[in-house]
Amino acid sequence: MRSATLPIAAFIAAASLSLSARGEGFRRAINLNGPALQIGGQRWEAEDAAPGFAAPGMQRFENQNVPLDGDPEAALAQMLRSSVWNSAGKNRIVWRGLAAGSYQVALYVWEDNDPQTYDISLNGSVVASGVESGPGGSWARLGPWKAEVAAGGEIVLESRGGHANWSGVEIWSGDAAAPMPMPAQPVLPAPAPEKPVPPTEAQVFFEQKIAPIFAKHCLECHSSSEHKGDVDLQAAAGAAETVAPGDLGGSSLWEQIESDEMPKKRDPLSGAEKASIKTWIERGAEWGAAASIRFSPRRIGARATIGGRSSRSPIRRRRASSPPDRGRRTISIFSSSPSWRNMA
Repeated sequence: MRSATLPIAAFIAAASLSLSARGEGFRRAINLNGPALQIGGQRWEAEDAAPGFAAPGMQRFENQNVPLDGDPEAALAQMLRSSVWNSAGKNRIVWRGLAAGSYQVALYVWEDNDPQTYDISLNGSVVASGVESGPGGSWARLGPWKAEVAAGGEIVLESRGGHANWSGVEIWSGDAAAPMPMPAQPVLPAPAPEKPVPPTEAQVFFEQKIAPIFAKHCLECHSSSEHKGDVDLQAAAGAAETVAPGDLGGSSLWEQIESDEMPKKRDPLSGAEKASIKTWIERGAEWGAAASIRFSPRRIGARATIGGRSSRSPIRRRRASSPPDRGRRTISIFSSSPSWRNMA
C-alpha cells in the first residue's frame, strides 16, 4: 500500500477549509501507541490521553528505524511507525460519547516486515475487503468511510485476517468529501512488457536446418535421455563437446558424419544434409534460441525405432589416442580406430 505525493499538510488543510465553510470538518485524530503531535496543521492526540477513546485487547509495536515509502515528513513518519495490532488478527478501536450526526473515518496503516491481508469493518459493516499491507515500509491512509451516529453513540473500527498495523485514525464530521488517500510517491505506469528478442540468422538456420537433421538421424541414440557413448546432441551443452565452432577438422561430429560412420546401421546423411552441417560448423555452430531440441522418439518396447528398424548397439565413446594440437580441448564421439568398425 502507498500514501501521498503532495505534502500531507497542504492536503489536509485544503479539505479542512472546504468542510469548515459548511460548518463541517476535522474533529479529532488519535496517534495510536504514540505521543501528541502536530501533523499537517492538525493536532493529534496521544492514544493514552484521548477521552472517549479505547483500543481494548490491542498490542503495541513501534520501530522508528524502518524506512518508509515516499519519505514522509518527520511527524507523520513518527506517527506511522508506532502502531497497535492484535496477534489473533482481530483489531478493534472504539470512540464513545459522540454527538449525533454524520462522520467520516480515515485510518493510517503501515507494514514493518511481511505483507498481510485483512478486511476492515466500520460499525459492523465491511468497508474494505482484502486490504494488502504491502512489503516493509509500505503505508497508506485508508478511507474515509462514512458512519451515521445517534446521540451518545459510538464508532467501532475493526479488522479481521492478518496482523494489521494501525498507526492513527481521524474523524471528520459531515457529509462533504474528506481528504482522500493519495499515493506516497508517483505511481509510475507499469513497464511495457519486454518484446521478445527475435532469433538471429544463425539461430534460425540451426532451427530450420540442423535441428531437424539431429532429430531424424541422431537423437534416437544421442539425446538427453539416451546419450549412448555419453554423447548428447539434443542439448547445446552436450553438443558443444563434439563440435569445435569454425573448425571442421577439430569437430569429431563432422568427422563421423562426413565419413558416413554415423548414423550407424542406417542410411547416411544426404549430400544436402551434410552440406548444412558443414556450413553450420564453419559459421560458428551457433545453437538455436532454445537450449535443447524438442524430440519425441517412437518406441516399441525398449527399442528406439526408425522406419521399423531397431538400433540396439551402444555407441562407445573413446578419446582419440593423441589429442589434436589445436589450442583447445576437443572430444571425439567415436574412435577412429579400425577395431571400432568391427564392434557390434
